Amino acid sequence: DKLDGNGYSVYMTSGTSKKGRKKVYYSKKDDEEYIRIKKDIYENIISDLDGTVKAMADMGTGHAASTAQIVFEQLGCITKSISFELPIEEHIRILSEFCPDVLYTMPSILDSIIFHSNHPDQYGVRKIILVGEVASKSWIEKVAKAFGITPEQIFDTYGSIEIGTLAHYSHKHKKYILAEGLFGEGLQPCEIDPILDDLRENESILVLTSLVRNTFPALRFITFDVVRDLKTEVIDEKTVQTFSCIVKRVGNEIKHGEKISIYDIENVVYQ
Repeated sequence: DKLDGNGYSVYMTSGTSKKGRKKVYYSKKDDEEYIRIKKDIYENIISDLDGTVKAMADMGTGHAASTAQIVFEQLGCITKSISFELPIEEHIRILSEFCPDVLYTMPSILDSIIFHSNHPDQYGVRKIILVGEVASKSWIEKVAKAFGITPEQIFDTYGSIEIGTLAHYSHKHKKYILAEGLFGEGLQPCEIDPILDDLRENESILVLTSLVRNTFPALRFITFDVVRDLKTEVIDEKTVQTFSCIVKRVGNEIKHGEKISIYDIENVVYQ
């Protein structure tokens, strides 16, 4: 939707335990930069797929869902989008009829697709792009097996409706790389709120400043997401910031139930 008379895009968050849904505004330039950065990341992901690529977005709400089809269309893909409001049976039917090469979805939706499918590998999916929730290494291995692909064909991305695409996982470097135009800091809980529990030595709360976002005041924006091994390094002759994994979420707002280390728990459970 657009704000009447002002030309701003308005996106709604999915809501948290603390407050209801909130509105986040993007200017035309914000939208263009978001799509450009996201397009660059996805282009690298699908570049080795031959022929005309079919891409399907099976998402929830928010910015990622609203712009997914635009990004894939700009990459020359045949696209289809499924509304999250449809029952899972409709998701399965459309997936089996369209047989996308690339499936862009959330881990929770993917879990449901696998649970309600007899043979997920028959959909012909060659690559999966994830966004929205923590995806542990062991969980990704199980999903890859269900779809008949390798874990290296599943790509995890990390985003925030307030800022946009934040990072993507590089199989080559085995870590997450912060997106273009972001500066990240790792703060300890005591620097944010004295009531927050301590973290491990190699963990910190990710705080971001966006150099491309101009509508939302993304200056030292506290994500409340805990990451491990945040550092600055040179990759492919570029200075970038990286981290090894997203551990959990802290604070009063439960975003995905991640009050404890979902990453660690899933790695143990899936063994």
